[in-house]
This record gives sequence, structure tokens and C-alpha cells, in this order.
Amino acid sequence: MLTRVLEGLRRSAELTVVDTSSTLDGFTIAALAACERAYLVTSLELTSVKDAKLTLSLFRHLDLQLDKVQVVLNRANSNVGFPADEVSKALGRRVSYELPSDVAVPRSINNGVPVALDSPKTKVARSLRRMFEELEAELLSAPTLGHSSLMRAARPRAAQS
Repeated sequence: MLTRVLEGLRRSAELTVVDTSSTLDGFTIAALAACERAYLVTSLELTSVKDAKLTLSLFRHLDLQLDKVQVVLNRANSNVGFPADEVSKALGRRVSYELPSDVAVPRSINNGVPVALDSPKTKVARSLRRMFEELEAELLSAPTLGHSSLMRAARPRAAQS
């Protein structure tokens, strides 16, 4: 069923974002198989890095394309005794984005407003903007999107008769 929903979204919208749970169930695997880009979010805790490594191993086992997976290091400036550069070594791939820990994040959640709007001058908001801008630049260079903006691309396409 999810595969049909994702196929329908692909036909009706230029961009679909699916925020999956951390559980690798049938729904998550179907979404990953259908996606063009996946972000694997981990943090500096040893258990989180271990889980990320196991997840990448499972992706290989399921023949999911690892080249579409980018690693995001959340709370990257936390001083927990496991240096950020060790994450890349442990995972065997580069960390694409580092998002710093910031009190603005829980505050924005409590306010019900994205941190980039609630606290736009914070380091975490700037890091998220950079991540978004790089995704936007990639999408704008894709032949299917031409010169449209990411925000326009996120809107549904007009129905075709």
C-alpha cells in the first residue's frame, strides 16, 4: 500500500519528504527503496553510532543503494567523549552534515515553530539552512526540475487532463 501511495506522490508532486521512524519495518524499507535521497541521522553516543553502522550494514544486505544515503550528525558539538571525526571512521563513510546541539531546538518544539523560523540566527538554524540550500541546489540542477524553486517544487502539480 505504501508503495502505491509513494508512486502516487511521485506523479503528483516534484518533491516528497518522508520522515520515518527509527524502526526498520516494511513501511520504512519501502520508503527507502523508493527514495532518491536518504538521511541517516546519528549522534555522538557510542550506541547511536553502533546502530547507524548496523543500519548501513542492513541497507547493504537489502541491496539499498548506499550512494543515496547521507549521514547527518545530530548534536555534533556535544562533549560526550566520542569525537565527531571518529563517527566517519566507524561508519566507513563521510558525515555530510553536522547539526550542533542548541537549546533553541527544544524551545522551538515547545513553541510549535521550526527552529529556523523561531531562532534563525542560531548555529543549528544556520546548519539546517546550509543543508536545505545544498539540497535545493542539487534539485535545481536536476533535469526534471529545471529552474523552478524548491518551494514551488514542493507544491502539487496541476492535474493533467
